[in-house]
Amino acid sequence: MLENARSQLFIVLLALLGAIVCFTTLSPTYGPDLKGGTQLIYEVPEDIVSNLTKEEGVALTDVMEQTIAVLSDRIDPNGTIDALITRSGETGILMELPYFEDPQDLIRVKNRIGNLGKLEFRIVADQDYASAATDDSAEINFSNIAEEKKRLETWLQQPGNMALFADNIGDLVANVRRFNEDPSQGPINFSNIHWYVRLIGPSPSNPDAWDNSYTDVPLLAPSTVKAYDDAAWNNGLVPDEVKQKDPRDQFLVELIAVNMHEDHFTGEDLDPSGVSPTTSRDGGLAVAYQLNDTKSGEYADWSEKYLNKCSAIILNGIVESAPRFESRIPGAGQITGDFTRPEVEELVKVLRTGSLRVEPEFVSQQVIGPNLGADSIQKGLYSLLIGGVLVFVFMLTYYGKAGIIACLTLLMNMSLLWAAMLFMQATVTLPGLGGIVLTLGMAVDANVLIYERVREELTKGKDLLRAVRAGFERAMSAILDANITTFLVGIVLFNVGVGPVRGFAVTLMAGIVMTVFTQFFVTRVLFHYALDKKLLEGWKPPTLLSNTKINFVGHIRKCLVLSTVVIVTGLTFAIGYVPREVMMGIDFTGGANLQMVVAQETSAADIRAEINADAQLSAAYENIGVNTVGETDESGRTNEFNLRLKLNDAQRAEISEGRKAWRTTKQQAEADDLPPPPPYEPDYLLELKRVFGDQLVKPASSDARTDEDPDSPLLFAQIELHFQSDVSIADIQAKLVENKLMKGLAEAIPDPAAGTAKDVLIQWKVPNSTKTWELFDLARAALGDLKTTDGKKIILSNPFPEAQEIQGRLVDDLRNAAIGALILSWILVIFYVRIRFHEYKFGFAAVVALIHDVLVTFGVVAAANYFELVHAEISINMIAAFLTIIGYSVNDTIVVFDRIRENVQENARAGVTEPMRTLINRSLNQTLSRTLITTGLTLFVVCSQFGVNWGSNSDLESFAFAMIVGMISGTYSTMYIAAPILLSMRHEDIHVKPIEEGEGEEADAAATAEAKAPAQ
Repeated sequence: MLENARSQLFIVLLALLGAIVCFTTLSPTYGPDLKGGTQLIYEVPEDIVSNLTKEEGVALTDVMEQTIAVLSDRIDPNGTIDALITRSGETGILMELPYFEDPQDLIRVKNRIGNLGKLEFRIVADQDYASAATDDSAEINFSNIAEEKKRLETWLQQPGNMALFADNIGDLVANVRRFNEDPSQGPINFSNIHWYVRLIGPSPSNPDAWDNSYTDVPLLAPSTVKAYDDAAWNNGLVPDEVKQKDPRDQFLVELIAVNMHEDHFTGEDLDPSGVSPTTSRDGGLAVAYQLNDTKSGEYADWSEKYLNKCSAIILNGIVESAPRFESRIPGAGQITGDFTRPEVEELVKVLRTGSLRVEPEFVSQQVIGPNLGADSIQKGLYSLLIGGVLVFVFMLTYYGKAGIIACLTLLMNMSLLWAAMLFMQATVTLPGLGGIVLTLGMAVDANVLIYERVREELTKGKDLLRAVRAGFERAMSAILDANITTFLVGIVLFNVGVGPVRGFAVTLMAGIVMTVFTQFFVTRVLFHYALDKKLLEGWKPPTLLSNTKINFVGHIRKCLVLSTVVIVTGLTFAIGYVPREVMMGIDFTGGANLQMVVAQETSAADIRAEINADAQLSAAYENIGVNTVGETDESGRTNEFNLRLKLNDAQRAEISEGRKAWRTTKQQAEADDLPPPPPYEPDYLLELKRVFGDQLVKPASSDARTDEDPDSPLLFAQIELHFQSDVSIADIQAKLVENKLMKGLAEAIPDPAAGTAKDVLIQWKVPNSTKTWELFDLARAALGDLKTTDGKKIILSNPFPEAQEIQGRLVDDLRNAAIGALILSWILVIFYVRIRFHEYKFGFAAVVALIHDVLVTFGVVAAANYFELVHAEISINMIAAFLTIIGYSVNDTIVVFDRIRENVQENARAGVTEPMRTLINRSLNQTLSRTLITTGLTLFVVCSQFGVNWGSNSDLESFAFAMIVGMISGTYSTMYIAAPILLSMRHEDIHVKPIEEGEGEEADAAATAEAKAPAQ
């Protein structure tokens, strides 16, 4: 069967070996929905934002949206991580990252978040830097660069100034910036130059020596000042105290004078596609950059203007390199430095995404459990296993011996896809599983196509060898067209889409590549082996539907009317009747994110059950998400939980008005010297307190009071403090004495004799002007650096330590990008089909079928969710289902179109003119067996997933339900919408007599005879 069987077998074995290497050396990364991960909270400093909004005239919302957009691109540029990044409160940013097996991966992500990415290209100041002064700068005092350098060196010799350059990198940049902006504090005498930091680390070639200083470079020496003395240089050897530091902290500092007066360029002028890793002239690692079209010419002129001078390449306030312009540079260059490969990769990611206006400040980090819950994940795995077993059983039962080949091919396909995801370090999430399900469906479809083609060839009287060869040749055309069309959709989704859309596209494209590979190589090799060993003697694929004569075209009017009614009714109902907060999930609407701490350890499932059991809470806040925070015991029990709930517009307005009224009351109380009002609590906190009541931990303090002391003009004060972990009573008493809280006493509650406790009564004396509400702040300040009995920093008890409103993950940009990606992919499908089928009509018909399937699914899902038949809100995972449906539908439709094209070509070769109506009906009947088998097998997986998860209110339930509706609609549209609509686009008469039962062969024969008859 194969002339080069050995070569193909070698390729298969090589691919299998690569998969085994991936399995044994790489670990999968699971998303927060499947395994949990890390929740990070950042805060953008309000004072910095306030100054920025005043200076640049931008709104706070714009600053936050730009910051979140840049961070999203940095953290998840390919959509493979599936990170949740959304606005929390006014200036907060909430991030949920997948679980990283290697802690360094999380560290790299956090470093990326804190990297401003501010890139500048400037000119190093030298002796003639003042010569370019313009008329409007005449008032500037232009000192000689040598005098300015001497002035800086003198300033550094003053006591304490050298120490300012021994701190961490962030402090270094801040110190120098402050000196540059305020000459009274530092070395700058005028504004025409600024001093920038350059870090000198260990030499790459000799770890026991420092790298070269610019003072040793003749062209840069006049503009460079060491911020260390020669003794610290230590004859080029790294001091012992530096060797003990982390390698990232091993550096010496020098200052470079930079010309601030001349033209310069920034990272915003770069072409992101031109930023890439490269190798410098001396063989070190570097980053190549390319300026965009509008700036490349100016950059070239700039480089020519400063020939034989040095350009300072500054990243985040630090001079990375200062190359000399040797010739005119056409808008490109390199950033060199003592980079490691991970540092180069991180720098490329940062520069490709642009700079941040402000640097977010880290607030907290928590380990969270899976969003779906262990029971849902287990059900999901069971359902996939059950569906896969059903597929294998059918293939083995229906196709017999050849079914073994199909099963082995499917196993190889899934194995290679999993290896590819491991190799790409793609995060495995529910949307990713959608891509895997689609891959499984397309792989099954490819096998069925081959077997059905072999059956047809055997029916024509060919022997098994020739039938298999012909079957492969005929099936491969349809397999290629269907997979390439879907792959083009994936390319567009990846390049135009963002976030989870990209993640789905990556999985989809990888799955298509593996499907085509296994069908071209694995299935062929296995068939070759089976035929060579005569293992398939007497085998003939069974016939599911033989010689069907269904008149699909005859029902086109009825089907178009039916589809129009279903789509219009569904859209009208969903958009005009169903409330937005009912139809949309929290990914669209936003909501609240909070942490809840209970006194006794319990599981997330128990918390969910208690929430669902309360009718009042469930009615106000449907489908509250619950997962664990921090480490759990072996049974998954813990004290801390993360809750996420959806808020509608009325609830948001109520919270906004409540906070506004609270702020007004607080300001009035402060003005009148009255007790401040208790902190405002949204209704969702009040409801949770009502439901869980005594199960929650105690608040931070209670029973604060002051009493007069008859023996003193002071007041006797007491307050109960509640800690999350045990503290030493003796340590508390020592802290009270240390902080001069007069006659401070502390005792454990309820056992005063206990040496340690979580609940402590503190008593001391305060001035008679002290207010009761001030006692908590006084006590907390006195115990600020107290440690728990296990040496950790104290944390006061709080049933809800964090609670804030968050925006929806699917903001307008993401939604518009997803819609734009779909439209562009449909246009690409039309053009590809035009090339392959030589007519635009095929592409338009295929796209009409895709749109039909998405709209039908959307309407049915919205109605089913509204009437509470299933939990099926429109969310990230529902979008993944829609994308999967599109992929399945285009695959199904192209296979049928390929048969129509084949029949047209055969008629042309035979010189037969067949009415389009007859040809379409014939093609649909020929592929009917394959369509029903493929749909049925894929439905095995999806229906088992839905059956196992029905009633669980999980995303697996909604995903599976949408897939069932979409697949049924896709099969229907292939037979009754896509192919028949070609007839109406050709303007042929569709008012024809339907094929009566048993009259199919006679009708076709008559039409063919009439076509062959000579013209009268």
